[in-house]
Amino acid sequence: MLGTSNGLHAFKEWGERGAQLDSPPTAAESGDAPFGKRGQLALGLATDAALSHASDSASKYSETAAVLSPSADYFVLDNVSIGIHAFISRSRGNLLDPNDTPTDSASTSIGVGPRVGSNVPIVKWSSLWPQVELGYGRLSTKLSSREGTNQHSRSRVWLRLSAPVLVNVTSHFLLGAGPYFFHEISNTDQYGTENKAESVGVSLLMVGWFGASGVE
Repeated sequence: MLGTSNGLHAFKEWGERGAQLDSPPTAAESGDAPFGKRGQLALGLATDAALSHASDSASKYSETAAVLSPSADYFVLDNVSIGIHAFISRSRGNLLDPNDTPTDSASTSIGVGPRVGSNVPIVKWSSLWPQVELGYGRLSTKLSSREGTNQHSRSRVWLRLSAPVLVNVTSHFLLGAGPYFFHEISNTDQYGTENKAESVGVSLLMVGWFGASGVE
């Protein structure tokens, strides 16, 4: 009986140790902190698909644009970030000139914008990260119609609001998507003519973050 009792005790102890080894580490044990902690650096890459329509006294146009835009954001406080967003975009569209002549347009745009954000945790593995950006950039446009081809350049200042929802895919890597609103504060060409625009769309976002393990 004594041997049997010792055997059962050893088996029980071995099973408990095995269960402890098989248990997944908690956030505290792994040293990971949730996204948005002070000291974290987030590097992102976004693509935007947008349809926009704008009008002024000179023209009306519709446009489809594709944008590739890297970004870097640093959390100066828990869930409060400051960062910078750069982009290169290519777009094509159609417009009517002052004589109602159909015209095809092709544009290339580059720009950079500082921004601030506030991370709002939803659940342990997901959060909302609204951001406000004020940017500056240059736009080059080629217009082609039956009457010929013209090249234009413009300087732009804009306000951009976005609200992506992020989902934690693996440790330190997130995927997200959400709406954005883009408003040009100024848009002036080489002749001093202004032609501002607005657009709305959905942005897809990949984010990798580093630092701030959360272990005090």
